[in-house]
Amino acid sequence: MIPAWSFLLAGRIVVGASQLVMMWVLTAFLDAREMGKYYLWMSVISAVSLLAINPITVYLQRHLHGWNEKKVARFAVRKLLLFLCVIGVGTSGILWGVNQLAVGDLDLPAACLGAAVSLLVVLSALAALFPGLCNLLGRPRAFVLFSSVDSWGRIGAICLFALILPRLAGTVLWAMAGWGAVSALLSGRYLYKRLQRPGDEHDPFSVRMIRRDLLAFVWPLAVSSGLYWGQSEGYRFILQNLAGTDAVGRFVVAYSLGAAPMIALDTLFHQCYLPIFYREIAAETAQDYAAAWNKYAEKVMSGFIPLGVCTACAGPFLARWLVHANYRDIGIYAAFGAISQLLRIFSASFYFGVVAQRNTSLLILPVVLGALVALGGTFVLARQSPIFGVGASLILSHLVVSIGSYLQLRKKIAVRIPWARMQEAVVWSVPLGLLLLFAHRLGWEAMPLSNLLTLALIGLGMLYIHWRLAEGAWLRVRAT
Repeated sequence: MIPAWSFLLAGRIVVGASQLVMMWVLTAFLDAREMGKYYLWMSVISAVSLLAINPITVYLQRHLHGWNEKKVARFAVRKLLLFLCVIGVGTSGILWGVNQLAVGDLDLPAACLGAAVSLLVVLSALAALFPGLCNLLGRPRAFVLFSSVDSWGRIGAICLFALILPRLAGTVLWAMAGWGAVSALLSGRYLYKRLQRPGDEHDPFSVRMIRRDLLAFVWPLAVSSGLYWGQSEGYRFILQNLAGTDAVGRFVVAYSLGAAPMIALDTLFHQCYLPIFYREIAAETAQDYAAAWNKYAEKVMSGFIPLGVCTACAGPFLARWLVHANYRDIGIYAAFGAISQLLRIFSASFYFGVVAQRNTSLLILPVVLGALVALGGTFVLARQSPIFGVGASLILSHLVVSIGSYLQLRKKIAVRIPWARMQEAVVWSVPLGLLLLFAHRLGWEAMPLSNLLTLALIGLGMLYIHWRLAEGAWLRVRAT
């Protein structure tokens, strides 16, 4: 039988490829001003999702196995759908107000805004949640299938709408909302049938029964998620007011160029490892939490350093393939996205340690500091240099969150940071980064053959580094 991780790997490659193709499609269809509008509206959608939807879905994921064993998971999903309908209706009014308050150059008719954006908030959440729940239930094939259908179908819908309708940010939003409905319907129907059928249709699942635990879990997560939005996306509105919508479009494209490979592999790793992590903390003792987190940190912290260093230096090479020719001059700024995402992955590792403890209030202080640094830094530094000012502010903010989250988690469990492996990863990664900078100095990124050969060589180098790290871990295990 083919192991589950191989399906997840194949699916993540397919979905990761779609994310890269999506970047090229958007930069081909939208100019810098429309790209800026698109990213600003996606930031509004992300704010609603992080504040109102993400905490509830995380709670559902945390308890899915237990509820399914008790045969009440179907009732929980029904209540989630009702909750999302309420969120969608509420979002319509909120976003109309946002549009009236002049959040910037986001001219969309009120009716179009209320419909497209509200639908996209709800349908995007469902299209992402349902395949993830299938994976948690041990259905990797379904997860791969529905995730791939969602990501590639969205690209197809955007291309179709862009060929028929004007190439505007609103056109892209409508295309994504339309396909999101199809994707959510397909994956939701499959998931619902795979949840254990209750003995009767009497609903024993009452929110009142879990209200206290739910609120204690959700409110700190909602606050920290909202603050994280301020750190990771709120800067776009400040940048728009200081430098214009075009500057937002160009910066976010450059940032995404470096962030996309990091996010793709980070998502793959966590989709493979989170089911293991949640099973290891099921006993719910401090010793289990510490052992599970330290095992997880041993893998994630050193493993992403080579990718972060190489991606930061490979921006001009990646721009040759991942964005339209109109945006290739900003490839060098991909370093801001790669370094920021590397630090975000470090802080996310502490986040999962806090979630395991179900003491999510520990997340608030670090994210408050990170949001203040990101927004304040952008307001001050972007006046002098929009791209460098925003990039430096985001890197510093993620560093602050990582340090703060580590100090918070250390209060609760015996955290063991794999410093030796991280130092080894840095030592082996720096020569690859220098090689990329030297090749850029020679102009190799402009020639397709030399570009591909350079990237292939760097890829082999990263594989060798991971082999060295894995071999070192195996030798240390044998020595003990």
